[in-house]
Amino acid sequence: MKTIKTTILFTLLALLNMHSARAGNSKELKAAETTLIHYLKAGDNSNIADLEKLMHTNYRVIFKDSKKDEVSEISRDSYLEFIEKKIFGGKERSIKSINGKTQGNTIASFEIITVSEAGVMTSFYSLVKEKGKWYVVQDLVYM
Repeated sequence: MKTIKTTILFTLLALLNMHSARAGNSKELKAAETTLIHYLKAGDNSNIADLEKLMHTNYRVIFKDSKKDEVSEISRDSYLEFIEKKIFGGKERSIKSINGKTQGNTIASFEIITVSEAGVMTSFYSLVKEKGKWYVVQDLVYM
């Protein structure tokens, strides 16, 4: 009987600990998600000034075209130039689904499916927190 009580107690403590860890990260997850949504809207509106504030200095895009067997990488500077020249961005997207998680309080990753006139895109975003602020550091796109 004592073994059963001990097992139940440890199980409850473990569950409580897992819940506390998730609750602690939920604030950071929400903050990272807010940054990501601002980033998406800035891209939709071709707002270079906002994008520069939301993108990490080491930002990059990795693009996998479903029609080709190749992967492309786009640097931060090239991405901003493409936004400025209206090659990317300028099309409002709606978020079909968003799923995210944090690791500690400084790294977050999200899977987002967006829909626009250009089509359906699945993107995997990586964010980092530096000096108390979240930044988008990578956008892995599959289209």
